[in-house]
Amino acid sequence: MSTWLKKHKFEAHLFIFTLMVSTSIGLYFTQDNSLWAWVLLAGFAAVNLVALLVQ
Repeated sequence: MSTWLKKHKFEAHLFIFTLMVSTSIGLYFTQDNSLWAWVLLAGFAAVNLVALLVQ
């Protein structure tokens, strides 16, 4: 997977950006459902870790 990320940097960054924006929008609309908010935060953290692999 790491070699694919190195070969397709633009597609990886576009996918990462899309996931970050979608989780942020999801967090904006979660009101009292704390479990859903934690799931979205975990997803945001995972996407950031993938972003570190793309260099």
